[in-house]
Amino acid sequence: MKKSRRRLVFGILAFLVFAGAVGAGGYYWYWFRNVPAEKQVFYGVIDKVYVRDDGTVTALDATKSKVIRKGITYPSTEAVGVLLQDETKFRTQNGKKLTAADLKAGQQIKATVSDSVIYEPYDTHWHCYKIVVLDPE
Repeated sequence: MKKSRRRLVFGILAFLVFAGAVGAGGYYWYWFRNVPAEKQVFYGVIDKVYVRDDGTVTALDATKSKVIRKGITYPSTEAVGVLLQDETKFRTQNGKKLTAADLKAGQQIKATVSDSVIYEPYDTHWHCYKIVVLDPE
């Protein structure tokens, strides 16, 4: 009788540990797949636009004048890379739609980018969601 009771207790504990692990794994899978990265906004000037041989614009370098992250403004002059994605939206300050090909060096921009970065050996890159080209003041 004692052996069967031990097996039952061990079986219940093993099941609870397994069910907990599956539940925790499912929670983290849902969380990381469905919760978007924090977004931040930076204002800067485009230094360089990277164009492939087929004419598609893939990225740009910009000198930041300030970054707004979680409502706090951080001034900066450090240059960063911005990776354009298929879903990146381009607009003028007045709301007119643009394309990536309309981006030129010297334009002032307001970019909404992810808070997470990709570190290259010498540079930092942010994934970009939206770029607004600002009118020169």
